Amino acid sequence: MDSQAAAQEPKLSDFKVLCFDVYGTLIDWETGIYNAALPLLKLDDTESATPALSRAEFLSLYEILELAQQARTPSMKYSTILTSIHEQLSSPTHLNRPTISESQHARFGASVPTWPAFPDSLSTLLALRNPHGYKLVVLSNVDWESFAGTCKVQFGKDASEIFDVVLTAEDIGSYKPSRRNFKHMLEVIKKKWNLGEEDVLQVAQSRVHDHVPAQEMGIKSVWVNRRGANMGGPGDVPEGAWWDWEVDSMGSFLEMVEHGARRNGRVKPSP
Repeated sequence: MDSQAAAQEPKLSDFKVLCFDVYGTLIDWETGIYNAALPLLKLDDTESATPALSRAEFLSLYEILELAQQARTPSMKYSTILTSIHEQLSSPTHLNRPTISESQHARFGASVPTWPAFPDSLSTLLALRNPHGYKLVVLSNVDWESFAGTCKVQFGKDASEIFDVVLTAEDIGSYKPSRRNFKHMLEVIKKKWNLGEEDVLQVAQSRVHDHVPAQEMGIKSVWVNRRGANMGGPGDVPEGAWWDWEVDSMGSFLEMVEHGARRNGRVKPSP
């Protein structure tokens, strides 16, 4: 790379706002979802019972059902989405578990706060805010009650102690990958700080939910490539998926920020 091209390359220090996906990026939603579904998956009610599907098989099916439900009912609260998916999974079409009760469906719907955080999420977020001075924004496919529970249970804090702005699917009335969610996020950032898409960096695990729409809207992004992930487009690169930086954890993202790392991702070609 010549000196002129190097000078034009975006740097992590160029951005003022970091916009985070939460579930899959900061929270290990795959482990949380799978553990919450184990009573449904087990072939009988004993502790040692073998699940009807492997973890990978279950998460693949779950993601299909979730994307479809969110597209059908974009204004439905996320906890209700989860309850509906649990009901669908128990039906004869899938696991055929007629003995599963309404209370068990509801318990799965309320499970979000129990989904564990990745170990370095909170410390990285706090360091990115201070001393590094980034504005931290959440853009998440969740409802407020579930997200507040996540912050309290997993981080021991109120959302406002970690993030500057929180935008949920419940606020917006649609779920990512809808471009409406990203448009709303940019409008809020413009109104609050008079900043544009060139000042925003999307930080996310899901290439399907985040990187495709973000890059379409001119937002540069960091792929948090959680090794072994089953959801969010882990296999072949989804059509239209580009990202500017790639890391394997929040801790490694913080290291890149501190060392001013150059772009190392699947960079979108110039028009």
